[in-house]
Amino acid sequence: MKRLQWLFVPLAVALLACGGAEPPADTGDATPATAKAAAAAPTAGDLEYDRLTANWSDGALELCGRGLRDALGTRDLVQGALDGVKDSDNKAAAEIADARHWLTQGDDRMKEIRPALEAGTCDPKVTTALDEVWQFYVKAGTSAVQAGQIAGS
Repeated sequence: MKRLQWLFVPLAVALLACGGAEPPADTGDATPATAKAAAAAPTAGDLEYDRLTANWSDGALELCGRGLRDALGTRDLVQGALDGVKDSDNKAAAEIADARHWLTQGDDRMKEIRPALEAGTCDPKVTTALDEVWQFYVKAGTSAVQAGQIAGS
């Protein structure tokens, strides 16, 4: 079996040298998707992350940076999902209320730790609080998505 593996190596090299596969079909759009994403305006969470972490030490960024980015990014997504719910018939009122409840819980918990974040303090209490904030936002997102599904049905 090992001998057969070595037979494929020259084939792969030959394909790469000759151009191998066809180039992707032209979709008529000269701007790659990654360039479009890079050109998009920063979200509220991106701006808040940049503001809060501007003076953090490398250690604080290592310990709390990802948790903060996850929490703020999730909040942006949840707010977008909630804003997108069109429920003129009030079929999803309970789910919308639930989403707002969890969003408020996350926001309140974030306010509690904001002084520590602004000071660049990252200790076990802050990391635990960021995890809790993220969990509240995930619960809010779940309810917002359910509200959108119910309102759209």
